[in-house]
Amino acid sequence: MTTEATTETQEEVQTTDVTAENSEVTSEGNADATQEAVVATAVEPDEESIKKFFASKGRTVEKLDDLFVEKEKVVEVNPYANASDQLKQIFEYEKETGRGIKDYFKLQENIDDRPLVELALEKVRNEVGGSFSPEDLTAYLEDALAIDLSGDLTPTETVKLTKFVKDYKEQLKADQEKYKTPLPKAPEAKTTTEVEMITLADGQKVEKSVYEAHEQQRQIYLNDIKEAVNSVAASSIKIEFDNNGVKEELTYSYDYDANDHQNMVAIAEDLDQTVSKLFRTEKGFNHQDFIESTWFLDKVNREKWATALVNKARAEAITELTKADNNVNFNTNGMPTKPGDPNVKIVPIKELFNR
Repeated sequence: MTTEATTETQEEVQTTDVTAENSEVTSEGNADATQEAVVATAVEPDEESIKKFFASKGRTVEKLDDLFVEKEKVVEVNPYANASDQLKQIFEYEKETGRGIKDYFKLQENIDDRPLVELALEKVRNEVGGSFSPEDLTAYLEDALAIDLSGDLTPTETVKLTKFVKDYKEQLKADQEKYKTPLPKAPEAKTTTEVEMITLADGQKVEKSVYEAHEQQRQIYLNDIKEAVNSVAASSIKIEFDNNGVKEELTYSYDYDANDHQNMVAIAEDLDQTVSKLFRTEKGFNHQDFIESTWFLDKVNREKWATALVNKARAEAITELTKADNNVNFNTNGMPTKPGDPNVKIVPIKELFNR
């Protein structure tokens, strides 16, 4: 009985161990299967999905490698950190006043401590200019003030030099006050793009700058016109004619009066208005008169026209005189009956023409 019980007990123990082992194997198998399932369902994101993710967050990514590039840190450096105290004062002076280093050192200068001879030579150099040497300026001072600058100054020479440089020292001190004053800043540029407009008499609107530039040019034009009119005193024309086979020339001139000058200015100061006034009629624009008038603008045409008229008038005058002398119309009234009659006067061609 004891042996059987022991055997049964051992079998139970073995059975229990096997069961436990099977249970452990089953649990481990289930865990491994679960891990394999998880691994099998995990998907690695591609580059496009990552870019879309960052885009949804408001950041644009061109390349994924850019995400791993460290940004350079901007470090502000104070340029005056290692500068001397004097240099810092100069920088501060330039910042506050807008002036340069030259004005700074002039401001620091103690005018009263400067030697009288140095001030006197500087004063003379500024007054006379040129490229005079220190020796020339010294010689001038000695001669002008009757002093000797080759050695120590006597009390009298000191007084003379002090009096000579007094006004110059006051000027230098006044300039120092000016160096304390900041320079005027340039006006800031307008940030707006608004253009100022003005309204003309006819209601038309134009830019103010354009209108002012036009008016400035017009004033220059009017001044040139008035100056030109004042310089025109007279005009002349030369007429050539044939006097019995001999070519002769006569010059005729016309002196302009004040009314002519006023008319010249009125015509030239507004050519558009002049053309409209002279050639625009109720029936429309008079092109015939306009073309004829513009033809006279050429001086050659004017001389050609005047020469033709004068020669024609001269020819007609000669014809009429010939008729009268030869009694072509057989009219004896008022004609001389014999040569030498005091009623007959011989008139030269030029005199006849000048009538």
